Amino acid sequence: MCQLVVILSIAAGTFGCDRKINQLGKADFDIKALDAHGLLNGVAVDFEFCVANSDAVMEQVKASYPDLQFMAASRGRIDCDVRADGKGEQVLVIGSTHVPKYREHFSELLASDEIAVVKRVYWE
Repeated sequence: MCQLVVILSIAAGTFGCDRKINQLGKADFDIKALDAHGLLNGVAVDFEFCVANSDAVMEQVKASYPDLQFMAASRGRIDCDVRADGKGEQVLVIGSTHVPKYREHFSELLASDEIAVVKRVYWE
């Protein structure tokens, strides 16, 4: 019985590590490279991702990160599945790392099963 508990404990710990690695692998930039104010070389990092076009999902995401912009009719560079009338399967979400507690909020975003990938935005 004791061996079973040890094996299950090790398996649970490994699962947690894999989940953390997968969460960090969702973003195409390293959040650890940013300073305490969310800046990289003095500039905020803007990012984008897609979520389901659902009020419940958008509210959940909005609650985990301040100042996000939701765009139901714009694909973004990440190529969300949207329609011009705003009734597509997904919406584009744009945010910035220059917000209070950005590390905590960003970790929450990455932990969300609703978000597959987060890409840095380079404005032209």
